[in-house]
Amino acid sequence: LNLSHKEMVNFALQTANMVDMYVKDVGIRTPVTYLEYWNAGDKMEISSQIRELLKSFLMYKQFHLMNIDHHAAHFITHVPLEDNSVGLAIPDSVCTERAVGINRVGICSGIDSVCTERAVGINRA
Repeated sequence: LNLSHKEMVNFALQTANMVDMYVKDVGIRTPVTYLEYWNAGDKMEISSQIRELLKSFLMYKQFHLMNIDHHAAHFITHVPLEDNSVGLAIPDSVCTERAVGINRVGICSGIDSVCTERAVGINRA
């Protein structure tokens, strides 16, 4: 990746703030309580098949993020997803072991190059 640690944290916080602005009117807050970004290679299988990627992230979360207190985990990627999808989550899963979602980022707010290939953000509402 061509991002410094500071740029990656800034990107994650900007993204969380944008999401927070959209959902606060319905009484939901989305603070970031944990951020993990991978600049030394993938830590799970990455696929453009959106359901396979969601399944892979669910497995990663269950085995590697089990000691992180959170209500939902989001995998943010710049990898193109099938059918031009922008995201997918497991319905009715917030506050459960299955609370995961994936999102594709196409435009990098404030970052000139390809923003980030892979990033994991954990929200605790």
